[in-house]
Amino acid sequence: MKQQTVTRLRGLMENRTAKLSEVLEVERELGREVAELEQMKGEQRFYDQQIALSTVSLTLFERAPSQIAQATKPIADALHDSLEILGRSIGTVVYLTVALVPWVLVVSAVSWLVVVLRRRVFLRPNVVAPPA
Repeated sequence: MKQQTVTRLRGLMENRTAKLSEVLEVERELGREVAELEQMKGEQRFYDQQIALSTVSLTLFERAPSQIAQATKPIADALHDSLEILGRSIGTVVYLTVALVPWVLVVSAVSWLVVVLRRRVFLRPNVVAPPA
């Protein structure tokens, strides 16, 4: 932003013809803007050097497990494993139900049809011919 302001002021100095007071005012403003720009550039160089020389130190510590945590870990592991097995068992029941229900319905329908047909064939009353 400052660089653009300085560029515009320099452009005004080169391309405009104006009164002496206006030229002096533009020169003063240009000088002030250039000074601010140089100060900002100097600060940026300073911070860039500080950053280049900086070092980040990081120390990590692993927290030692407490006595209670060590004692309850087998219990927690067993509970976790049993819940996992329970979940798998429920999943297996769901899969079997979804897979077997259609077949049970088909077998039931066929069995019912066989029973009905047998009753009609075997329990049909004997038709006796009328005496001649």
